[in-house]
Amino acid sequence: MREPWASWLQAAVLRFGLTPEAFWRLSLCEWRALTRAVSGAEPMTRAGLEALLKQDREAGDEKPRR
Repeated sequence: MREPWASWLQAAVLRFGLTPEAFWRLSLCEWRALTRAVSGAEPMTRAGLEALLKQDREAGDEKPRR
């Protein structure tokens, strides 16, 4: 199967804001996961984002900081 690289690169830059270099570093599996439609998924709300950040901060106490 021939992959449509040119249209994928254009989508990566225009839709996702990736640089061409970042696009080419993605594996095909990563690209497909990034572009796969999630049925029934709603965009994350501000409250959802804040809850996720809080959870990450709490879990981060066990991880070294960068």
